[in-house]
Amino acid sequence: MKKISFIICLSILTICTIAGLRIRRQQALSQQHIASQIIRLHVIANSDETADQTLKKEVKDQVVTYLRSKMNQAASIQAARQVICQEMDALKEIAEKKGNKTEQAQLLGAMLAEKAKAAGITAVVFDRNGYLYHGRVKALADAARNGGLNF
Repeated sequence: MKKISFIICLSILTICTIAGLRIRRQQALSQQHIASQIIRLHVIANSDETADQTLKKEVKDQVVTYLRSKMNQAASIQAARQVICQEMDALKEIAEKKGNKTEQAQLLGAMLAEKAKAAGITAVVFDRNGYLYHGRVKALADAARNGGLNF
């Protein structure tokens, strides 16, 4: 009787071990799949000082904001990577710009208008996504209008 109980316990332990290994393998494959489907963007600060880290976060936010509309048009990860490669000069300009957020919004609006006109787009719809029309939102829209876009 003790032998049967021991064999049953050993069998259950073996089955649980095999199942656990199989689950870990599936998780590793899943993580590899996810890693192949994302694009990681690294913004590097000059130091660990608070001011540098704050600037790094602001630059990252500006780059993500700029790329968000571009990425909506990409149908695959390869297309998204191509968009990033094509927009690398604009991303470098955004990262190197100094000034407060309103001034940066003006520069982004002017750059947006320039690129839209180059693509043959003259009329656009401005969705402020619930934000009040003042400050950075107004600065971006006014700069795009001054650049030749019709809202």
